[in-house]
Amino acid sequence: MGRSRRQQPTADGRPGFARGWGMFWIGWSILLVIGAAGTFVLLLPSGMASDGCHQGSTGYLCNGGDSLFALLPAIGFAAALGCSLLSAGLLAIVRPFGRRLVPSWGLVVGMAAWLLVPIAVWELAKIGYHGP
Repeated sequence: MGRSRRQQPTADGRPGFARGWGMFWIGWSILLVIGAAGTFVLLLPSGMASDGCHQGSTGYLCNGGDSLFALLPAIGFAAALGCSLLSAGLLAIVRPFGRRLVPSWGLVVGMAAWLLVPIAVWELAKIGYHGP
């Protein structure tokens, strides 16, 4: 019985599919711990950002968007974790540039997702959407 393509050993004798997953899980664990701590630290100031609102204020935070603004750190954290897992799995299987990329690139995609969440919410607020 021959080995399938994924089970062919690399130069150091390990299976090719498992290459890079150890570093990904170490990086993902660091992202999980630091991201959870950062999210917890950012939740309180994000929730208190609308304290300066008074009757007649027309700003975004004073016009119904404060609940969505307070959840931005948690939404960004969840997006970063989910996108990093999904993209690492896809990069390990699909060959986007003719060669297999290491799954650690999924961490870069996850961090980009964390940065894009506040930008997307701000753009939604500018067009008039203020959350459910």
